[in-house]
Amino acid sequence: MYFRNRIHEQIYLDSLKNNPFRCTEQYLAALYILTSDKLLWRISKAKVKAKKIRFNAIKVYGTASIQYILVKVASDLYRDTAYSSYKELCDKYLISDRYFELIITAMHIRRYGYDYLPIKRTFN
Repeated sequence: MYFRNRIHEQIYLDSLKNNPFRCTEQYLAALYILTSDKLLWRISKAKVKAKKIRFNAIKVYGTASIQYILVKVASDLYRDTAYSSYKELCDKYLISDRYFELIITAMHIRRYGYDYLPIKRTFN
């Protein structure tokens, strides 16, 4: 599984291990994206609860365009919307290969959920 760096991996997996609930695939994918960027995670951390993410409360004004795009993609995966266009996602000048791989990995998580993750959880 692709992680941007060790910090991303640690924050994401720790967030899941400390969450006692079985999370939806939508939540897992959105959390994966939100934890991928230090600034984005600092902005959104307080809006992420154990079973819900409040995207309306995440304010990315004044940040780089990539943080705005990542929030849009995370929101789309979470809410089953399509505000991110394929033209945006395929623009290699707007989204680097590393971020593109991040988004593709989030789509895999959205599709396969816990089966795609490197951790095994059991729930009652």
